[in-house]
Amino acid sequence: MPEQRLYKKVIMLQRQIRSATLWAVALSACAAASFFALDRQTREPVYWLSQLPPVYLAVEVLVTFGKAGLLFLALAALWLWGFLRKSISLRRAALLGFAAQAAAGALVWALKLNIPRERPYVPFHRTGDLTSSFYQSFPSADAAAIFAFAFAVCYALPRLRSALLTFAALVAAQRVFRLAHYPSDVLAGAAAGAAGWAMALALASWRQKRQVR
Repeated sequence: MPEQRLYKKVIMLQRQIRSATLWAVALSACAAASFFALDRQTREPVYWLSQLPPVYLAVEVLVTFGKAGLLFLALAALWLWGFLRKSISLRRAALLGFAAQAAAGALVWALKLNIPRERPYVPFHRTGDLTSSFYQSFPSADAAAIFAFAFAVCYALPRLRSALLTFAALVAAQRVFRLAHYPSDVLAGAAAGAAGWAMALALASWRQKRQVR
């Protein structure tokens, strides 16, 4: 019986890996399309739209949720909640979330350091020197972090999947309205988040397979 349960867990993890991989591929395709169809064309309209008070206030609220430090605290709270409730699934989701954040972060910075791209606000930058961070637009680290987090929480709370992914999309989109990233940067970051989640699941599946054997 324990072996059968482990085998079922492996099958479920493999399904989750396929789903995460499809997300990563689809978001990468959207990023490629955006690179040619949206990025340069939307830079100036987005700049002027971002100056409107309602948009500016919304961005200022959402920007906080894309920070890795806050997301790590949220995952720690999820693990603690699982510990208090004696829920293995909640604790597993939190640990997978940590692994996904690490994998997505490594992927993002590998791309940033090898694909230099100016940030959208560079043409509007009037004074001062431009440092290397001004040319690390691709992909968005915040988008990767919030999507890796959202996938982990969806794993624990599947009924909130639509709400969580919508929230992740809103948080990621604020990077465009801050002129910190092009739309393709955000979509590529979201793809990196999905890829990081797939890597975390693949590691968990490998461990489960070892236990079955």
